[in-house]
Amino acid sequence: LLILYQTILIPIRLFFTVEAVDHPVWTSFNTVVDAYFIADIVVNFRSGYVEKGVMYLRWSDIWPHYLRGWFMIDCVASVPWDWILPENDEGMQGEELRAFKILKVLRIARLVRLARLRAMVQKVEDRIDSE
Repeated sequence: LLILYQTILIPIRLFFTVEAVDHPVWTSFNTVVDAYFIADIVVNFRSGYVEKGVMYLRWSDIWPHYLRGWFMIDCVASVPWDWILPENDEGMQGEELRAFKILKVLRIARLVRLARLRAMVQKVEDRIDSE
């Protein structure tokens, strides 16, 4: 559900100036969401995976698999950009403005989690179909 929440909120915050999402309640909720996804990185280092019908549960197998897979995407997507970036680009010029815009677009990386969610749903559906 948090992924779906971000799927709606991120484009709104990127492309529109909306005062409602800057309300203290929403700011607090966004902080909780950011903390959840940062904690998710830690959990993924300890979560087993299945590959070619074999389940891997040993940490020595899990962490290299996660590093080669979703780790970089999760890291970029989990950075709390709202805490780091200024609210607007007033007074910025040249390279500073370009860097601000690039970092602002990196928020879209959170939407890549939808691909991960889709892959997980597909695995569950395949498992149900095979039984």
